[in-house]
Amino acid sequence: MKPKDCAHRDTDRGQRPDEGSSAAVGIAMTDLRPSYAFVIPWPLGREGGVNQVVLNLLHQCRRSGRFRPLLIENIWQRREPFEFTRLGYHAIQLQMRQPMVNGTVREMLSYMAFLPSEMRRLLRVLKSHRVEVFNPHFACIDPFTIVLLKKLRLWRGKLLISLHGSDVRLALRSPWAVRYLTKWVFRNADAIVPCSNNLLQATLKLDPYLTNCHAIPNGVDTSDFLGSEPVALRDPGTEMIVSIGRFERKKGHDTLIAAFRKVASKRPQARLWIIGEEGDSMARIRTLTEGDMRIRLFVNVPHGRAMATIAQADIFALSSRIEPFGIALLEAAHFGLPVVSTRCGGPEEIIPDDAFGRLVSVDDIPELAAAMEGLLEDRTEAREMGERLRKRVAANFSWEETWRQYEGLV
Repeated sequence: MKPKDCAHRDTDRGQRPDEGSSAAVGIAMTDLRPSYAFVIPWPLGREGGVNQVVLNLLHQCRRSGRFRPLLIENIWQRREPFEFTRLGYHAIQLQMRQPMVNGTVREMLSYMAFLPSEMRRLLRVLKSHRVEVFNPHFACIDPFTIVLLKKLRLWRGKLLISLHGSDVRLALRSPWAVRYLTKWVFRNADAIVPCSNNLLQATLKLDPYLTNCHAIPNGVDTSDFLGSEPVALRDPGTEMIVSIGRFERKKGHDTLIAAFRKVASKRPQARLWIIGEEGDSMARIRTLTEGDMRIRLFVNVPHGRAMATIAQADIFALSSRIEPFGIALLEAAHFGLPVVSTRCGGPEEIIPDDAFGRLVSVDDIPELAAAMEGLLEDRTEAREMGERLRKRVAANFSWEETWRQYEGLV
């Protein structure tokens, strides 16, 4: 079944393999360690939250030495596995069918018709690369065939399903039959790994009887912060508020803009810079900010340059309506920036109380404005708060610790 209704399938579609060969298993392999396969439903790129998570887990897997890191990209057009190198990692593109997307019998019958050949193709990849751990990210019910292979004892590895937020919400909105199959996949996985306790609770709404859920928070990677140039330099004498996040409704940029204008009405030197990838609210945000020279939008900025840009700020603001974790908060904390965030799920696990940041209600424009204005007014408190959060993040949110917990599940 072609997953045409899953919007995430089109992410980074333009990404191309670094190099490769059409021979499915023709690349000579001298590394005899078992493989840990990281699986995503699009070509891996450097930008985007899930991509950053997978890239950092690949790095940690390589550093630990226990497994050989393997990247698998679930690409519908690949009828046969295609091996190549992606960002320095051995990678395979192949097609893994979902049993259904819209919950129809016709979809399931189509899946069953192709199942024998799909199982043979997938099993060949698993065995030839000695895959011991199969770890899909943003999975929906993609691992259905893997569960069948485990049930038939044709593959005896571990299945870890990593959840990032939108995937859980997609499953909760799915037709009854799709939710049923997703629950079956989750119950038969070795572990379900949401990226926060908040997302774990959302996962349990899908199936309250899951006993294999283990929340593992993401970390922060500062390696590409060094040596990058900011996309722009702040003007002298201004007060800079910065936010980062894809231009989509759930990020609440409209609320942030309205709150900023309240601040700027009292502090004319205030400026707002928003950095993000183009999304479904891009046109609306451009309209909202048109002609306002105090607000600047930076679109599709490389990650390193985005980090160099936010490092100039006085305050970091996160206005999301929902956020399963909040890696952007960890990145802001690395620079010691005081943070204002909405209470939208994951941020509460990073900012436990007012000593580490300011938490405000979702879509509460006056409360968000007051929090930002207060930090601009009291620079000493803002600086001390940012330093406390920096120390907390450095001590508790590293990719080394994240990977240690992942390894502990296998």
